[in-house]
Amino acid sequence: MVRLLLVTFLTFSSNNLLPNELKVGFAKISITPDLIDRWEDIDNDAQFNSNIDLWTDVNGNGQFDAVWMAGFQNNRPAQGIKDELMAVAAVIDDGKTRIGIISADTIGLMRKFVLSVRKDLPAEWGLDYLMIHATHNHEGPDTQGLWGPSLFKSGVDDKYMGQLKQNFLNALNLAIDNLEPAQIILPLIYYPTHQSLPHHDEECNK
Repeated sequence: MVRLLLVTFLTFSSNNLLPNELKVGFAKISITPDLIDRWEDIDNDAQFNSNIDLWTDVNGNGQFDAVWMAGFQNNRPAQGIKDELMAVAAVIDDGKTRIGIISADTIGLMRKFVLSVRKDLPAEWGLDYLMIHATHNHEGPDTQGLWGPSLFKSGVDDKYMGQLKQNFLNALNLAIDNLEPAQIILPLIYYPTHQSLPHHDEECNK
């Protein structure tokens, strides 16, 4: 049985919830883009300069195929992969309402993209709502069009965005397959008043 620690308010009517009626499922999937060409930052300025920096034309197409990194400055291509970028999906079902939540290691996601993911949700999954959250990661690909090779050129790779959408759907599907009975645990934390601060117990108890 999954024990779900809630730190945010969920709109489930827990007072009327019967045992084993609440189900929760989780899944995670890599959303790391494929790197084609590699490069060496000779002048160590975190920006690609074909006249100074060294790069390898892996696919032999005669051009630098970059994964443009989001955040900080423009013209910052990925140099390698240290850790996988992940998308984590959670599906929560109380027997009446089923919601999906995705948290993804991206800088941010545009509303149009989020709406397209919601539109492609299969009806048979029975999801009433889907929330998609970006962790605001500065070491992942440009997913908003603000950090391309130059100030006025997008760094978004449409092929990657298509893969990202499919990865989100795959993660949700796995989370639905992983649904199992769960418990809601609501922690109550008591913070005693600091001794140096004036307080009146009589007023607090009114």
